[in-house]
Amino acid sequence: MIENKGVQNIVLKENKKNVPWSPPDIGEEEKNAAKRIIDSAWLTQGKETEAFEEDIKKYIGCKHTIVVNSGTSALITALLAHGIGPGDEVIVPTFTFIASVNAILSVGAKPVLVDSDLETFNTTPEIMKNVITEKTKAIIPVDVGGMSIDINAFTEFARKNNLIFIQDSAESIGAEYGGKKVGSFDHTSVFSFHMAKLATTVEGGCVLTNDDEIAEKCRMIRNHGMQGKYDYKCFGLNFRITDIQAAIGRIQLRKLNGYIRLRNKLADIYKKGLGDKIEYQKVPDYVNVHPYMLFGILTDVEKRDSIIKLLNENGVGTRICWLPTHKQDYHRKIFEGNYPNSELLASRIINLPMGNGLTEKDVNYVVKVFNKILEK
Repeated sequence: MIENKGVQNIVLKENKKNVPWSPPDIGEEEKNAAKRIIDSAWLTQGKETEAFEEDIKKYIGCKHTIVVNSGTSALITALLAHGIGPGDEVIVPTFTFIASVNAILSVGAKPVLVDSDLETFNTTPEIMKNVITEKTKAIIPVDVGGMSIDINAFTEFARKNNLIFIQDSAESIGAEYGGKKVGSFDHTSVFSFHMAKLATTVEGGCVLTNDDEIAEKCRMIRNHGMQGKYDYKCFGLNFRITDIQAAIGRIQLRKLNGYIRLRNKLADIYKKGLGDKIEYQKVPDYVNVHPYMLFGILTDVEKRDSIIKLLNENGVGTRICWLPTHKQDYHRKIFEGNYPNSELLASRIINLPMGNGLTEKDVNYVVKVFNKILEK
């Protein structure tokens, strides 16, 4: 175990800082945009939301964007639009934020959990192929930390097995695969605009598709299934976003490329500063842009919790993203299975500070603290 006392004293002598895990960057532009909507005659989903959708479409290069009130709602909307429900099985990694699985449960379908790759942290078609049954209707691979899955491989896998492909790209707006932005491909994708994400509306999300029929279904589903005035064509729920949130999102979207440059710079500082003392998420050649929504590192299992404790005591915020689904208190009653890679990742991972509100000075401080911990 790592001793606490010596490291803490060394760091405190060098002026202890507080470095939050994922600080947002909300400035006067966002405040003024929100005030503009509040001062207007329309606050709920309206013209500002439509403008936000147009902005996203232009940025991503997709045909349709349907903005909703959370990334979870985006997943549920996508599943419903594709007709997924009771009796259907959907393959999804256990190493993911719980929304990926809860969305499947919410439509009455059965999540079928699979393991992930130890190097990229993402799942693969090779892993998924072992759990296909006659009830399998869809796959939802996840971009862990914002790094794109192998889209071409999953596209071919879905085609060969006649499966619906929904990409959980909640963390990867701005990511690029093979020279194209995630969200621009011919399968359905979703983004999240939660406060910790690359671009925020405080809470929010969207569905992206090039399919006219799926897009129209999504628009109805987010508004109780309504088409026209009080004419309900399908089942839906209230997944509407407000124009206040959309106005904030439009400003954030304009800043997104700058945020991605910052996050890559911070990732480089981490990698250069920590070197080969720890392991990093492998970035394959097909990934042109990794936006680093999360920056996860892998440490020794025996030392991980002690390292986190010392980092926290010295003002460095951390997270463990994530405890696998099959290990969660509620979900372990539902799922059984052996997922050794996901369990190993969860036992070794530390998500260091990474956010739009961080500075190079913040990350250099984290590196200095981390190195002093490892020296002990």
